[in-house]
Parts: sequence; C-alpha cells; structure tokens
Amino acid sequence: MQLTCRTGVEPTWRAADSSRSMGTVGMSHAFGGSFMSNPRPPAPGNSAWRGALLWPLLAALLVGGVLVAWLTREHGHDAEPAVQPTESSTSPPAEAPPAAAEAITNSIGLKLVLIPPGRFLMGSPAAEPERGEDELQHEVAITRPFRMGVYEVTQEEYARVMGRNPSWFAPTGNGRDRVEKQDTRRFPVEQVSWQDAEQFCRKLSDLEAEKAAGRTYRLPTEAEWEYACRGGATAAGPFFFRKPSAALSAAQANFNGSFPYGDAAEIAGLGRTAAVGSYAPNGFGLYDLHGNVSEWCQDVYGKDYYRESPKEDPPGPKAVAGSGRVLRGGGWLNFGDNCRAADRDWLVPRQGNNGIGFRVVSPMPSP
Repeated sequence: MQLTCRTGVEPTWRAADSSRSMGTVGMSHAFGGSFMSNPRPPAPGNSAWRGALLWPLLAALLVGGVLVAWLTREHGHDAEPAVQPTESSTSPPAEAPPAAAEAITNSIGLKLVLIPPGRFLMGSPAAEPERGEDELQHEVAITRPFRMGVYEVTQEEYARVMGRNPSWFAPTGNGRDRVEKQDTRRFPVEQVSWQDAEQFCRKLSDLEAEKAAGRTYRLPTEAEWEYACRGGATAAGPFFFRKPSAALSAAQANFNGSFPYGDAAEIAGLGRTAAVGSYAPNGFGLYDLHGNVSEWCQDVYGKDYYRESPKEDPPGPKAVAGSGRVLRGGGWLNFGDNCRAADRDWLVPRQGNNGIGFRVVSPMPSP
C-alpha cells in the first residue's frame, strides 16, 4: 500500500484489495491439578480401620492447606490462569517497560532503550494476508546494539530542539478542534518531512549536553525499525505487543478501527493522534510501532531491495534523484493491514502530513 500525502490534510491511500482475512492466533489457558488417594482399609469393625481412615484424611487436609497457602503467597487470591504459549508465540514473555539499567533519558527528556543485536526474519511469509510484493521474507542480522526512542518524538520534544511545532493536532494547528481540551505536548509531532526529521537529529546531536554524553542521533534504518518492532520475538507475525498477534483492533493501537486486521472486531478509531504510550508496548518496551503516526526511516525505498540486500545491517539502496524514503508502522487514519510489522510505504523526502512522524535511534559507541 502506498500513501499519497498532501501537506496539512488527512493522508489518503489506495489499496489493491479491501477484503479482510479471518486468521487469528489462538490462546489456550490451563490451570489445575488433582490429588488422588485410593487407600485400602482393613476389614470393617476393626478400630485400626477407623485410625487408618482418619490419618489419610488428616494428611490430605494438611497437604491441601499447604497448597492453598502457597498459591495465595505466590499468585494472590485472584491469580490468573497460567498461559500456555502457542506455536506462534515461541519467544520468552516480554517484560515492559525495560529495566532501568537499559533505559536512559537524555537532556531534552527523550527516553531511549537499549536494543540488543540479533537475527530475525524480515518481511512477511507468503501466506500473510494483505502482504505486498515488496515484502520478500529473508533473514537479517543486526550486529551492533543501539538505543531507540521508547516513544515517537513528541510535540514538546520537537519544539525544544527546533523552536516550532508544525503539528496539525495541536492548540495552534488546523486540527485544534479535534484536540480541544487535550494536552498535546505528549502527542507525536506530525506534519514533518523526512528532511525535517533529519534536521531534528542533527540539531539534537549538536546540543552541548548530548556532545558531553557522547551521544549522536539519526533515523533508524528500515531493518533496525522492523527488528525493533518485532520486539525480540522469534516467530513471524504481523503485530507485536507483549505477545505476537495475528489480529489488530483499535483497542490495541491507534488506527482506523473500522478496517481491522484478521478477525478483530470493528471499533471506531479516535480520528486523530493520541498521546504516546497510550497502548501496550512490545517485548523491547517500545510503544506505538503499530499505528498513531507512520514513522520515517533513514533508507531510500527500493521495491526489490530485499532480493539483493546484505544479510548483515542492510543500509538500504543508494540514493538517486527523486528517491522516496521509507515509512513504517501505519498511522491513525490507516487500515489495519498498513500497520503490520512488514508493511512498507514511502514518500518523497520533502513532503509530510498529519499522519507522519518519526522516532530516533542513538548508535552505541564502538568498543
């Protein structure tokens, strides 16, 4: 799906197929146990029989009491059933937000989390509904750790660095009627071009406090973005929160919920952006990789690049005149299929609209 953007208005797009699949991930819950006792009593009428019957009963009561006490201590009175992982969620349970030692807050209040190196399957499997021709699945290795913005860059953060707030959904923007009485400082900045995002990264890197800390900033590569979006999950799939999901509704992310993905229910969307972090994070503790605003990546877009890209740290195709730049994640007005982890969009670097924002990465210093 390709976005057609007009600055200062809602993004429009064209889709090859508006049908929706009904696939979903099943999740089973199992909890329980039983105690089985089959004593063989002596002959009736013998006092020893009564004692032999009483002692097993007392022992069973004692064991039951110990078990209840243990369950109460370990799980609480309202313990949820243990979740049995399905075939499509084979990665370890995600803990979010990340440990404090892995996250930092920089001089403008922008929070970043450490993303470890690793391998993953980039693109989508052939059977994934609504996939595009440019999503050839292939293995990619991210060989170096990097820090990534926990959230999309906010209006407040952007204004602190750039001295202005271009957002449509802001008190001074053309969409102010949709955010009346809303504090939009923590809403994602939008109506930013790829060139604007690049300039933000340069200016942020040039701040004295960031220089002193040895930090520089840039946009993520397309491979870094998708690797981070999948949150460390080893299974393929279209959506990643605390667990992978094969369906997407507006209860999970900010998008056009009238067009959900998979067998998710139709739920009306907000019709605007939302404060960052309003929905569940993924396994790396990152928020809003699906929906809210589409996010600029560093790469030039290449429809067939996956067929020739290097297996380690692919940088994207070489730029030529008129090259489009990659957009990922889908936004508040997009359909569910455009919010998939593998979905690829692009736009010329000088354009932007109220469905486009970005997040930053900060490369780790070489050892």
